[in-house]
Amino acid sequence: MRNSEIIYHQLVRENAKQTKFLNGLKKVKKACDEIEITKGKMNYSRVGEVAKSKYGGPSGRAIIANPKHKSYIDARIIEYAGPDQKALQQKSTAKAKFPDIDHKTQQYITQLEKKLDLQERVIETLQKDVLKQTKETPLDFHEMVEQGANKDGAMTIITAQPTLALKAAITEEVRQTIYKILFKLPELVEGVEGYQGKALRLSCGDFLLDPMEFASLYELLCVIDDPVTSGLEEFS
Repeated sequence: MRNSEIIYHQLVRENAKQTKFLNGLKKVKKACDEIEITKGKMNYSRVGEVAKSKYGGPSGRAIIANPKHKSYIDARIIEYAGPDQKALQQKSTAKAKFPDIDHKTQQYITQLEKKLDLQERVIETLQKDVLKQTKETPLDFHEMVEQGANKDGAMTIITAQPTLALKAAITEEVRQTIYKILFKLPELVEGVEGYQGKALRLSCGDFLLDPMEFASLYELLCVIDDPVTSGLEEFS
């Protein structure tokens, strides 16, 4: 619970029989809430203006003359970070960090720190984007090193070719297995039959490889082998 809330409840308890005071206190609280929501300036006069115009009082003079109302507003001002309070906090922070430097230089240093913080966030975002793109499309560092640097000393960005990577990773045995599954399985296994050259299904009617799964394996085989030279084009 905030300190201002503790003070408010304490004032309500101590002045439970003073209806006029409690009504005024409630209106002061509403005015403080209004100022905090709208991020306005908070002081005795401003609280009085809002309370008077929106809730019928008390006025700024009445608040200043009432120590109990002032004690509650003081607590709200301390907790509140409105425009004036923020400026005071920044000035106080800068003075604590740079006690022997004039105010103008303190402001300049603070502005530089803010710009540096912004640049660091931008760099962090760019690093995340580059990492994401690199994962999606890996760089071929071997090819980049072989080509060497350009005249300006920079290197040409070359992305790895998926086809080359797959060909290097998948052995001949794996290729033959995929081929047999797609095109020879109905001949080798009883109860398995081709379906329009685009799927494999069991004699009961259930799919062993539905069209999407069949197409995925076929696409992988086409990446490894040239459909024309390998004889796969007849199945496409």
